[in-house]
Amino acid sequence: MTSTLHRKLQDELVELGSRLGFLAEEECSLQHLYPGYSPRVDVVWFYPLSKDQSSAIQMVYDSWPYSSESKLLYPYAAFEITSLDATSKTVMSEIWNLKLAGFRYSFNIVPSKNPEHPDYMHKERAERIANTLKYFSGFDDAFVVPIEKLEQTISSIDSWTLHSGQRVSFKNPMKNVQNDIIKGLRELGKRCGFISLSEYTPIWIKKVEKRVTPIRYDVAWLLELPVNIGLQFNQFLEYLGIKQIKDTNPVEVLVFEVESRNHLNKHSVGSILNITTIIGRGVIVMKDKTPDLVRTVKLMSSNKVEIKKVDELRLYY
Repeated sequence: MTSTLHRKLQDELVELGSRLGFLAEEECSLQHLYPGYSPRVDVVWFYPLSKDQSSAIQMVYDSWPYSSESKLLYPYAAFEITSLDATSKTVMSEIWNLKLAGFRYSFNIVPSKNPEHPDYMHKERAERIANTLKYFSGFDDAFVVPIEKLEQTISSIDSWTLHSGQRVSFKNPMKNVQNDIIKGLRELGKRCGFISLSEYTPIWIKKVEKRVTPIRYDVAWLLELPVNIGLQFNQFLEYLGIKQIKDTNPVEVLVFEVESRNHLNKHSVGSILNITTIIGRGVIVMKDKTPDLVRTVKLMSSNKVEIKKVDELRLYY
């Protein structure tokens, strides 16, 4: 892919993201990775959180990676544009960088197959690489998209017909939550504008084709985007021919696991991996913590999961 085409696609993706209601940026450097690696992503789409939502996150989570004008940014979609002469290792690196970035959706834009140059990177080859990584690293909504399909989708935006969306409803937990910490986290999220739930299981997990065991989180903070943004993003995926698993709206921002112990055990390690591979970011609340414990959790999660002592949480309950 020529640098001219690369630049053109970047500009078009930024313009499209802005039209859909996102804050779109080029050449975005990833922040707060552990121990400090910071690659850049070609194009990203953020959704700004409200001041109250931003304040709530800052009370319980220190390393939120993206912000603008005193508001935190929810990382919604990220795009990497692959060159014609990219090797398999290059594409693997791009997909891993997208995974590290922590965006809900990620797209690897690749050329279609060129019969005259069978060794060039193309959609089918990139999909095999992506499937290999998914097989070994867990589920993620990451998509390989041919350049031609993206350009057709961008040019068709004015003709999109938005289908009415159905508001997602959530059941109340089956048992009363007596734990003061869980109650405090849930109330804080609710006061600050999140859909705040306890004993949360993502509804979208039921869409996974293979039989899976639902996973519950003690508390979850969900962001409800404006209806039109969710509908337009759904239309964007539909035009690309993509069937996603994760819900486009509302989206999980943070989840919390409250542990009764003050040291890592197999349950704690499982919680870290569940959060990073299924949700993205979260907090594990423990009675106590040590520097070694913090470093271990940061390393395992690429700084996406934090450990908080109970007395570090500024909760009012």
